[in-house]
Amino acid sequence: MRKTLRKTKQRIKFLDNFQKITKSISLLSAVKFQKINTLIKNIMINVFYCLSIFAEIQRRNPSVRKIVTNFVSAHSTNKTLIIVIASDRGLAGSFDQMIFNETDKLITNLQTKQSFIVGAIGKKADKYLKKKFSLAFSFTKIENVLARDLALELIDYLDYLIEESKIDKIIVIFSKMTTKGFFVEPLQVYPFNIYNLDNLTTKILSSATLQELKKDFVNKYRFSTSRFKYILEPNDVVLANFILKKIMFLIIYAIILESQATLEFTRTITMRRAYENSNNLKNKELIYYNKLRQQKITEELIDLAKSGSLII
Repeated sequence: MRKTLRKTKQRIKFLDNFQKITKSISLLSAVKFQKINTLIKNIMINVFYCLSIFAEIQRRNPSVRKIVTNFVSAHSTNKTLIIVIASDRGLAGSFDQMIFNETDKLITNLQTKQSFIVGAIGKKADKYLKKKFSLAFSFTKIENVLARDLALELIDYLDYLIEESKIDKIIVIFSKMTTKGFFVEPLQVYPFNIYNLDNLTTKILSSATLQELKKDFVNKYRFSTSRFKYILEPNDVVLANFILKKIMFLIIYAIILESQATLEFTRTITMRRAYENSNNLKNKELIYYNKLRQQKITEELIDLAKSGSLII
């Protein structure tokens, strides 16, 4: 009896500590989600800025549209780069598994059509994909570094792959939150077509949110560029390509952040459910513990009564 009581008390103490941990993780993830969401909106404001400059270059030189309609490599390699974004620590239910299921599905479809290489973002993605492929690159401990630094390093490597004609298509397996939960899908980010940018950005933020951001941008940064005379150095085509590369960087940065925001939101919900489940278990253990104590007291009273030591 005494041993059972001690074990039950230890389980209650363990569940109490477990609740503190899950509650802390849930609150921390909720704060991170809000910060990341705000950062994504700021990135989209920067995208609108770049687009306004690009529109002015195009107005001054309409031929720019034909030159940079598709921001693509000069040589076709028929090779696709697949970038898989997962988590570092997990603790988010089925988050990682859904990403890996979508990755396997995409790779199965590609294997019969074209060659591909794979890159991993997140320790879980690195661990899962290394078992099957030789990775082109791997970024781990992403939850401990700034996503901007990660995106800058990644875009430099992507530039190298594109300029060296090692790839001609980039697909990102990323996750996004919706009102019904999160979903995972492959998203092609390259070849990059600026005139199809709306289709790409709506994959990151909802149409309503984007429209609201556009209105805020117009109201806050309303200015007329036509009254200024600019000297475009070295020339308008080079400048337009530079802006396209900048927009591409911002989009990839936003996609990484969106995946991290989805992870944090999912982790918040998962930890909250774990807290609630542990609370139910703790209540059951407390009831069981009280029953054991009562049983022990009753047995002690019976023993005293039998021995004649109990005085009423």
